[in-house]
Amino acid sequence: MTANYNIDGSPPGDGRFFTITVSSGKGGVGKTTVSLNIAIALAQRKRRVVLLDGDLGLGNINVMLGVRPVKDLSHVIDGKCSLEEALIKGPWGISILPAGTGYEDMADLEHEARARLLATLHDLRRLADILIIDTGAGIGTNVLSFAMAADVILVVVTPDVASITDAYSLVKLISQRPGFGRLEMLINRAPSREAGEEVTVKMRGVVKKFLSRDIAGLGIVPEDQSVQQALSMRKPLLLSHPKCPASMVLRSIADKLIAELRQMELQFKPPQLDARLEKIISRIDAGEQGEDGLPGAVNGGEAG
Repeated sequence: MTANYNIDGSPPGDGRFFTITVSSGKGGVGKTTVSLNIAIALAQRKRRVVLLDGDLGLGNINVMLGVRPVKDLSHVIDGKCSLEEALIKGPWGISILPAGTGYEDMADLEHEARARLLATLHDLRRLADILIIDTGAGIGTNVLSFAMAADVILVVVTPDVASITDAYSLVKLISQRPGFGRLEMLINRAPSREAGEEVTVKMRGVVKKFLSRDIAGLGIVPEDQSVQQALSMRKPLLLSHPKCPASMVLRSIADKLIAELRQMELQFKPPQLDARLEKIISRIDAGEQGEDGLPGAVNGGEAG
């Protein structure tokens, strides 16, 4: 396999690093499937990708791949193994950092453990030019903390009313904190193109009207029986059914992400992941909270 390259096509190892969080307000919308397959699509385009299972208590990326990790993120946080020892080599050379158990919320970590988590994410810059964090569902502290550390926040939504409502709640909480990255949404399991476009228009409309924010529509993934077949086979959709409609859309979304990250790099130096997380963690330590009881956000301007 040929060597991977950075967003702009330059050789690896020159420090360029982007973070994408994939989140959802509601569970069961296909967020992890999206995360895994976009990671593979980016790797197929010669990008060095690390996929972090950010559901710190209930991660299941390794389950989807049918592998049982010996080490995971919890071992790294506890100092029981190195980052490299916990990484799993996935399809197309992506590196996967499985979630640990017993760390359901970032705020539950002791200060020393949080420092090790920060160091772990910092060290990922040596191994990739793109980090994808598959967060847990909902609006918990760890979801918001990971989202605030990202250059791109991708919210996965289905046409289900509860999914739309919960996605809006997630976007609202993120938008109340200064310094967040580019907000985007992906409509998943759309019964038709028209239904997906309707959800996109509705979400963009309410976000603009009530939050005075923009959220871009990145793509519409159709309802596709191949997805369930791939899950049953414990194989990524892009590899088990590379030509199915959902796979084709996911590959186009990966192309859009590469173009967007390249444009971001041309416009300004992307915020460093560790710098953002350091501010978040310092606020947790100081006990600062927002009106909803969650840690305050980092300072800085809104990107995008």
